[in-house]
Amino acid sequence: MKQYMAFLDRYVPNADRADDLYAIGYTAAATAAHVISQCGDQLTRANILHQATNLKNFAAPLLIPGITLNTTPSDYVPIKQFQLMRFKGEAYEKVGELLTAA
Repeated sequence: MKQYMAFLDRYVPNADRADDLYAIGYTAAATAAHVISQCGDQLTRANILHQATNLKNFAAPLLIPGITLNTTPSDYVPIKQFQLMRFKGEAYEKVGELLTAA
């Protein structure tokens, strides 16, 4: 969160911190940067698609610790883990263990 807040302070100082679209964009951009870095020197359409459809346990920023992105050439849905949480006064707390979609 500190890196994300520093990013907003530097590049979007007037951003509404309650607008979660900024967080979604930040996480999506970090994932795209990871895919491109996995391509190395072969920055072709085919290799980008290969890397994007072969994500293995990528811990994208702002996801709850333990939740990772995983894709395959036949399964493009990257998030299959969930964590129930509840608001407790001033912060959220985890409820139970991490859940995995079937």
